[in-house]
Amino acid sequence: MPEYGVSSHLTPFLPYIEKARSTRFSSDWHMPDSLSRPIEIGTLARWLETCDTHHNGHCQSQHFVNAHQTPTWLVNVRRQCIERACPGHRYVALSYVWGKTESVSLTTTTVDSLLILGSLDNVVLPRTIRDAMHLVAALDLTHLWVDRLCIVQDDDAEKHAQIKAMGSIYAQSYFTLVAAQSFDASGPLSSRPLRSSAPPGWTGMLAKSAAKTMSSWAKAVSKSLAQRHRSDLAQTIAPSPWRGPETDKEVMKLMALDLLRTIWFSRGWTFQELLFSRRKIIFHNNTVNW
Repeated sequence: MPEYGVSSHLTPFLPYIEKARSTRFSSDWHMPDSLSRPIEIGTLARWLETCDTHHNGHCQSQHFVNAHQTPTWLVNVRRQCIERACPGHRYVALSYVWGKTESVSLTTTTVDSLLILGSLDNVVLPRTIRDAMHLVAALDLTHLWVDRLCIVQDDDAEKHAQIKAMGSIYAQSYFTLVAAQSFDASGPLSSRPLRSSAPPGWTGMLAKSAAKTMSSWAKAVSKSLAQRHRSDLAQTIAPSPWRGPETDKEVMKLMALDLLRTIWFSRGWTFQELLFSRRKIIFHNNTVNW
């Protein structure tokens, strides 16, 4: 029988299902939006630290790894340039939807310029990639692997070898950063801000900033998500259209079903990345999940 309205063979690939608990919330739950409390980067760091300390290497198993299939290039987020990958380099991999966004990419004609210290500060990059670089640096890490900047796009031999190595590349990553929030690479990881801490008075400052900077993309996404969730609540959770989710189980069901409908989940490339990545930090619906 289907579980959570999803065929049983797909359930293992839904990252939120295992978090479900039936304990009722003490207050009403609301879908986060761009004015919700900032996402604390320290929380993400604690997830990684807890896993590193207590899971005895299980969550970084090399079961899928082919020792000869490794990244050729990495983005150094501190030096803001690309560099040759070396054995032992710890890196974060990015899983996202490329889409039709135009920006610099790694080619035989751009490789020399992108090796220069600070070169990535001076080029146009999609918002998703730029946000990922900032987050990796904020987590006190150095290297990011992202296909647009780490595969030479017009070198057929290297491109074929790196595509063949994709499963191993994602399996070897320290963790994979999943950008399931956006329709393509032009969108942010989350329209909620990422902060190292929440300073006093953040609510007013955030509201003032958001009023000035909210893009048409964010408005369209917010409207679409609101309509979709009202429908979901009426059809799959609530006995009436007006009751919101009351337990983790109901929230995670809503999130999982919505994840199935994202552009990110519909792609064969990103499904492979989801499958082979041992650890994932997933941005989706203005939330972040481990």
